[in-house]
Amino acid sequence: MIPVHSVDEIFEVIRQAKDNDLNLRFFGNTFPCPNGSDRDATVDISPMRALVACDPEKQMVKIEGGMTLLELSEMLKSFNLALEFAGPMPNFTVIDAISLGMIASNTSIADSLEKCEVVLPSGATKEVRWPTEKEDKKAITEGEQRPELSLQSVVSGLGLSGVITSATFKCVPLHTLLENNRRVSLAQFLENWEKMGLASYICASWFALNDTILVTSAFSMRLHLSYKQPVLDKICEAIWMAATSIASALRSWSAWLFPRSAALMSQAHCFCLRNAVRHRTNFCFPVQKFVPLKQHCRGVKWILPSNRKESVLKKLSVWSLEHPELCSSPAEISIQRHARRINSFLSPHTADHTFSIQVDWFHNTCTYFSPELAEFESLLQMHGGRKCWSVGPVSVSPLIGHLYDGFPRWRAAKSSVDRINLFRSAYVDGDLVIHQY
Repeated sequence: MIPVHSVDEIFEVIRQAKDNDLNLRFFGNTFPCPNGSDRDATVDISPMRALVACDPEKQMVKIEGGMTLLELSEMLKSFNLALEFAGPMPNFTVIDAISLGMIASNTSIADSLEKCEVVLPSGATKEVRWPTEKEDKKAITEGEQRPELSLQSVVSGLGLSGVITSATFKCVPLHTLLENNRRVSLAQFLENWEKMGLASYICASWFALNDTILVTSAFSMRLHLSYKQPVLDKICEAIWMAATSIASALRSWSAWLFPRSAALMSQAHCFCLRNAVRHRTNFCFPVQKFVPLKQHCRGVKWILPSNRKESVLKKLSVWSLEHPELCSSPAEISIQRHARRINSFLSPHTADHTFSIQVDWFHNTCTYFSPELAEFESLLQMHGGRKCWSVGPVSVSPLIGHLYDGFPRWRAAKSSVDRINLFRSAYVDGDLVIHQY
């Protein structure tokens, strides 16, 4: 792995790669990088983590691509600003979060991103922005063969259209989030879906075998009105979270050895988690809750249109009861509202209102690429679901051109800036099909 500390070093790496007929894989070293070929050189830009500029009046911040989201959120506090995307999320570097099109509990990173500076395979630098709706419609109508590189190719672009050296984000005033936690059934969850959408974010743990959902809803609060979690509640939460971890470990083993015990162990897991979150209710917490990268990347995450929620969740409920040995762990459900009208070419969503579901049901190596996984993915895909890039690494399907509507336009933009295929992706297992199929 080659660490780089500046744009000049990136230029030098590109020059040497061309001289030695190598391919380059740029990333921020916060995502599990699959093994490449013998001719692939992996480049880590995480040392590039400086603040470039901040305009508190316009609520804009520009930072280098190697800075982590935690470092960015902590730095923004000194300017009384915060990032808009909220809820549990991995502590990605900026380049990884953008390249993967990270989707948080309330929206995606694309809604806050204004522009990026990228280094192209040619060695040139370019500032890329979102096209206007008029420009996007014109490009579709005219069927442009060599489209102008924009954020549509870079966001969810898997690091193949250019190296993100800096990014400019639109921020919001600093605030905290008041948490409310409650237990509901699947029927109650679906019945109150529209009301829950009024919260700053919704994150729900669905124990499908027990028809129980632990719903966390968060509401924006001004700093001077926030209620801090007392020390005693912090201690109690930590104790119950430790019990939750133990219950989770026991559940995963017992579910495979004794499938009939899956529902019982799932109930024990739910009991511990419910008592843990009970000590967070009616207290305020930071906008972002960063989870360990290993925990985040453990399973698979899909995003679907909100208007398919009832059909999808009810069918998954039935499917989980048929496979209790797989589904004893909770599925994490979040509801998103996307403000940006123009999506990236490889965005897993096209609707304005979506929900995501993340599971680790297939983490066991014995079941990966199994018939059960195929059934699960087919069920979601039939309802307009698409797999998110940010949980993985994701294996690339030869049918990618049929799964993502913007793939032909992304391929054209990629080919126009990288005719020799110098850049390969550090995020996906397999090679994206960029030639005609």
